[in-house]
Amino acid sequence: MSPPIPLALLICDHAWKDPHSGKYSLLGTFSGLGCGRFPMVTNLTVFFSVTEGQGSLPVRMELIDVDEERPAVFDAEGIFEFEHLRQVIEGTFDFANLVFPEPGEYRLKLFAAGEFLMERALHVTESP
Repeated sequence: MSPPIPLALLICDHAWKDPHSGKYSLLGTFSGLGCGRFPMVTNLTVFFSVTEGQGSLPVRMELIDVDEERPAVFDAEGIFEFEHLRQVIEGTFDFANLVFPEPGEYRLKLFAAGEFLMERALHVTESP
């Protein structure tokens, strides 16, 4: 069985799902953060979209420093429930009070059934 195909992995300030249509609205997408002092504490939302999965698959998302020298900034788990091969599953992970110990490059990684699917870079910089 092959892993699902990733379609999107976006970082934003907030995501809202319309209760009637099921459509997502993403607010404040970004690929970098700036802060005057570290450690930096922030909130963020991650939107994902995947397709061509089969059955019930465990999913894991993690945010780590690019060199993987420290513990993950966050790590979250869930389940993808595919009813058919062409189904597109969309969703979000919301994270509050994340602590970035220092500026640098971080990687947001998505895994399904233990297999790597996709990653995004997140650049955290020191700003005056």
